[in-house]
Amino acid sequence: MVAPSFYNQADQNIYNQGYSFIPQEMYRGGAFNMPSSGGGNTGGVTTLPVNPFMNSGGGGGGGGFNPYNANMSQTRTDFRPDTDFRQFQDFGNLTDAQLSGADRKARDMYPEYYGLGTGVPETGIRGIVDSYMKNSLIGRGLGAAKNFVEDFLPVNQRAILENQLRGQGVLTDDIGRIVAGPGGYNTPEGIMAGYSASRMTDKTFDKRTDTISQTLRDKYNMTDDEIDDVIAGTYKGNINTNLIGNLRNIQIAKQNFLASQTKANKIKEFREAQKAQEKLEKQQAATRSRAEANEKARRGGYQSNFAQDKDFMGGGGGGRDAAQESRSPGSSGPGGSDTMGSFAYGGRVPYMMGGLANLVDIYD
Repeated sequence: MVAPSFYNQADQNIYNQGYSFIPQEMYRGGAFNMPSSGGGNTGGVTTLPVNPFMNSGGGGGGGGFNPYNANMSQTRTDFRPDTDFRQFQDFGNLTDAQLSGADRKARDMYPEYYGLGTGVPETGIRGIVDSYMKNSLIGRGLGAAKNFVEDFLPVNQRAILENQLRGQGVLTDDIGRIVAGPGGYNTPEGIMAGYSASRMTDKTFDKRTDTISQTLRDKYNMTDDEIDDVIAGTYKGNINTNLIGNLRNIQIAKQNFLASQTKANKIKEFREAQKAQEKLEKQQAATRSRAEANEKARRGGYQSNFAQDKDFMGGGGGGRDAAQESRSPGSSGPGGSDTMGSFAYGGRVPYMMGGLANLVDIYD
C-alpha cells in the first residue's frame, strides 16, 4: 500500500507504516504522534503498566465501568473515514453530484482513504452488520429511517469527535468514555481513560498537567525547567517514576485530542453546509418536477383542444362537410335541403335568408 503522491513526506511516512486513515497534516491541525512502546524515563512515550486505579479483576467489576481494564465487548474500536468530508477537502464538492469524472477517478484510486468499498467483503461483526443492512428488508428499512432522521436532526458532533478519536487510536466505550485499550493506561491513547470525550477541553489536560507537575516538584524536587523538558519530551534525567511518562503522555494526548476536536468541528461545519446544499437541491428538483408536470399538462390540453378544433373544422373526418355528406338530399338536419336544417347545421343558406344569390333567384 503506497501513499498518494500528493501527500507531503511526513504524511507519506505515516501512510506507508499502515496508518492509511490518518488525514493529511494540513487537516489534522498538528503533528501525528505514532504509538510507541519505548522511551523509559527519557521523555518518550512509556507503556509502564503501573496505575494506582488499576483493577486486576476482569471486565469492569461485575458489569460496572472500568476504564482501566475495560470490557472490550463494550468498547468501540471502529473508525469510519468521513468519505464526504475527505472528498470535500480534496475536490471542493458538497455533494456527490458535484464530482467531476476526473474527481471520481482520482478518488477511486484510493478507496481505503476515502472509505469506499474495495469490492472485498467485510469480515467479522462489521461484515455481518453490513450484509444485514444491505440484504434484509428490515435492514434496508433501518437504513432509510436513519437517512430520514439525519435529514431532520442536528449534526451529531459528539459522534463525529468520538469517531475521530478512534482514528487516532483512542478507544471509547458505548457511551463515549475513553478506555485504556490493549496498549495500556500509560500511553497517549489510554492516559485519559475514564473521561467523557465530549466534555473534555484543553483545560482538562492542563489541570492534570498542573497536578502532576506539582507532585514532581514536592516529592521529587524537580525544577520547573526539568518539568518543562518532560512535557516537551526532552527530559534526560534519571528520576524513576511513572509520573514522568504520565506527564509526557498527557501532553501528547492533548495535542492529538485538540487535533481531533478541530477536525470534528470542521466536519460538523461541512455537514451543516452539505445538508443545506442537499435541501436546496431537493427543492430545485421539486420545482423542476412541478414545472415539467405543468408543461406536460399544458401541452396535453393544447393537443386535446387542437384535435377538437380539427374535427370541428372537418380535418378529422367529422366536420361540417362530413356531416353534410352523411345526410341524403331532401332530409332535414345536417346537409339536408330544408332551409332550417341547412342553416342550423352549417349548410348553404338561401338567398332570401341572406345567403349567396344565384341568377335563377334573381330573375325568377
